[in-house]
Amino acid sequence: MNNKNYDEWNILKKKINYYRNLNHPKIREIWWVNLGLNIGTEIYGKGLKYVRPVLVIKVNNNNFIGLPLSSKIRKDQGRITIKTFDNVYHSVILNQIKVFDNKRLVNRKYILSKNMFKKIIRRLRNMITANG
Repeated sequence: MNNKNYDEWNILKKKINYYRNLNHPKIREIWWVNLGLNIGTEIYGKGLKYVRPVLVIKVNNNNFIGLPLSSKIRKDQGRITIKTFDNVYHSVILNQIKVFDNKRLVNRKYILSKNMFKKIIRRLRNMITANG
């Protein structure tokens, strides 16, 4: 049984679409993002606003490329574990890379260290370019 409420998310998504968001993320920042409900194994947001933390890896004019985070720590090729400055562990989900509109931004949560960010980008490049 699928208990996802797509109708509820659709109402919120329409409001987000018309919202004029003045937030502009920067590389290495982790933001709460209105991720919404998605299909199948695609990562989705949680709670009343369907949010999830997302690491910003590239910024364009009105959108950004990001990697969703999870509080569930798993060791596999598609994830890398990070620890934020407040000693909380997260899994960065490398195989769920996605373009997000800035309208989805809720608020900034963290700024990742340069060293950890470089480690994630290296791992992402290796995953994308691996012959497999």
